[in-house]
Amino acid sequence: MKLRLLFIVILLCIAGGASADDADRLIADFDRKTDVASANKFFEFLDRREFTDSKIVFSNAVHADSLRQQTWYWAAEWYYDCQNYSLARDYAKRALPLMRWPNLDKSCCLNLLGIIHVRLGDFKTAVEYAKRCVDIDIRLNDPDRVSSSLNTLAGAYMAANQPQDAERYILRGLEYAERAGNPSRKAVLLGMASEIYYKLGDYSKSVDYADRAYRLDSIGGREAKMAVRLSQKGTALVGLKKYAEAEQVLLKAIAGLRASGNVHSLAIDLNQLGFLMLRQDREREAVGYFSQAASLFGKMGDLYNLVNSHKGLYESYWLINPDSARIELEHFNALRDSLYSTATADALARYKTEFDTDRLREEVEQIHSARHRDIVVGVCVLAVVVLAAVAIHRRRMRRYRAEMLALIRDVESLYGTPEPEKAPEQAGEVPLNLETTRRFAQVLEKEQELMEDERAVEELQHMQKTTESICAWLEAHPESLPKARRFAEYYIPTTLKLLHTYNDVQSQQGENAEAIRRDIAGILHTLNQAYDNLYDKLLSDVALDVSSEIAALQGMLANDGLAGEGLR
Repeated sequence: MKLRLLFIVILLCIAGGASADDADRLIADFDRKTDVASANKFFEFLDRREFTDSKIVFSNAVHADSLRQQTWYWAAEWYYDCQNYSLARDYAKRALPLMRWPNLDKSCCLNLLGIIHVRLGDFKTAVEYAKRCVDIDIRLNDPDRVSSSLNTLAGAYMAANQPQDAERYILRGLEYAERAGNPSRKAVLLGMASEIYYKLGDYSKSVDYADRAYRLDSIGGREAKMAVRLSQKGTALVGLKKYAEAEQVLLKAIAGLRASGNVHSLAIDLNQLGFLMLRQDREREAVGYFSQAASLFGKMGDLYNLVNSHKGLYESYWLINPDSARIELEHFNALRDSLYSTATADALARYKTEFDTDRLREEVEQIHSARHRDIVVGVCVLAVVVLAAVAIHRRRMRRYRAEMLALIRDVESLYGTPEPEKAPEQAGEVPLNLETTRRFAQVLEKEQELMEDERAVEELQHMQKTTESICAWLEAHPESLPKARRFAEYYIPTTLKLLHTYNDVQSQQGENAEAIRRDIAGILHTLNQAYDNLYDKLLSDVALDVSSEIAALQGMLANDGLAGEGLR
């Protein structure tokens, strides 16, 4: 029987190693060829291992950037799952620049990079990525995703040993979770809050949040998560020195963790229970718990927590078996020296991050894993499929797009490629061409007939009206032309390019295409505010001149004794 089990274990190890080798080979093959065939082989590999929620297949019409973006992103996911955090970081950073629009894909990639940098101990970078993820999710106006991102951000601050900042973000995340009405998400954030308040030393609050999380997971029947909540509560009870209650809660948690197969959290709780026994002078029971924990941590290669297990064994044996205590002390010193000799201070910080806050990490990773379910096959298939339309409409579209591209070329030939950071004094002496502004207003009018988004059509109507007003004002007041230079040089061509992109994806299917349309429609409101401000600015000089003239006139009338009561 033992030989049979050993044979099975060997086979599993070989299979696991083969899987990793296969993935490395497929990813390297794609890096060399960057073609659809090699990408589809990699995603077929992921699908066979049920790594993705649905099978991802690319058509031959997919854009090269979209192909690289998705393949490199999922390569990062694979390497993260394999705990190869350096490679995961490298592939995620290669994918991110190809995600040009603030949509679901970019949010997921930023979230992944945030968690990777937590694992690497680079907390500053982790927080930066997490904040960018939050910004996108807020823009997407999805409370559930915002709560998820804020949870990740809170986790990054916790791992960086900044629980005060973590508290601020988790409380904000809970507000969004309440609005989203997702009980499982709210339970995760409540669990994170329990960890944060334990770190802050507010053990009563830590117990309260763990209880609230447990109730939600209990209602949802999520037994694996219920065990984690009990672990959080038991740890907080130890802080309150309620040892008897803490013991009962931790024993119940350990049973649940065994049943769910959560070995890492199980080993952590065994260590916790061992130290709890030591506090009550129950050394022999402590030895049993520390021994179980040491065995599990040894198999996992978790050196940091293994050191704690041997430290607990040394302290437990001290009074009951000095010889065993000496042996455990030697183990403890050898492991501790190994940690210091094989790692720099930064690496030690990573050990502490990875293993001192394991349940915290599991909460963050549960959110991260849930994001995969939000990604459907349509995100990956970005082939341009033009819907059938009547011939006259197609001719109008071609003619209109040719007019738009001609206008873009004309603007750039006059002022060069748009540069948002270009200083006004560097703009040169090219005179402002009002003809391009008139043509821009005409394009906006035609665009209203093509755009399907009603809110965007209203924004275009407003933009057309403002543009025509600006054009009319500049014709009547040429002295104001320098103030409108940025409008013609940057805002007009940039708006045209965004509308051109909108037309490109107007008939496309899939989540990416929908996100592009939504983002462009959304930015039109911001552009309208800028156009309105420019128009007001143009009028402000005249208003100032009028005020000055009136003041001068009133002064003159007063000096001449001609001012009546109404002018005083």
